[in-house]
Amino acid sequence: SNTQFGFRKGKGTNDCLALLVSEIELARSRKEMLASVFLDIKGAFDSVSINILCQKLQDAGLGPKLNNFLFNLMAEKIMFFEAGSRNETRTSFYGLPQGSCLSPLLYNFYVNDIDTCLATSCTIRQLADDGVISVPSKNIADLQSPLQTTLDNLSEWARLLGIEFAPEKSQVVIFSFFNKTENNIQRGVYDPKIDLHLYGRRITIAKDFK
Repeated sequence: SNTQFGFRKGKGTNDCLALLVSEIELARSRKEMLASVFLDIKGAFDSVSINILCQKLQDAGLGPKLNNFLFNLMAEKIMFFEAGSRNETRTSFYGLPQGSCLSPLLYNFYVNDIDTCLATSCTIRQLADDGVISVPSKNIADLQSPLQTTLDNLSEWARLLGIEFAPEKSQVVIFSFFNKTENNIQRGVYDPKIDLHLYGRRITIAKDFK
């Protein structure tokens, strides 16, 4: 996906930030504000379902031999646990192996249809398992609907893939050039017209995001 800037040759953090800054400056030139929701996927590599991944690869046209090879390489991982005198063996069909040169590529493919969740006028930028959704508007009240629709779509999309966003790490930043909005954010006041939720949990409005 062209929205992904992580694990791709010739793309990286600076490219992702440059596009976000361009969106902010474009909104400013149009006398608009830009609301951006910053998201994080919990345990991204560890949450990938190998069954779903291989089905997506098959649907994309990957041949059965290579698909079966990847399934056998990634699936049915046997894990050994030892705690004192207690020993256990467990089998997992989830997760891409950390350190494998294939894992970043396969993860990107796993989430490559994330932009189908976007409501009209919204954009998304991804950097590995982090993402930012943005929407411009002259009126703060018009930011609520497209962002909440996108968040709801993302929640369902993630559920079908067996992954989950971390609402406690999510924040919304309103890049505004109107003093009233800035003052509200500085005082920590939630504008009732921008009240976003992820999994039923309110997303914090912040002045900045790191």
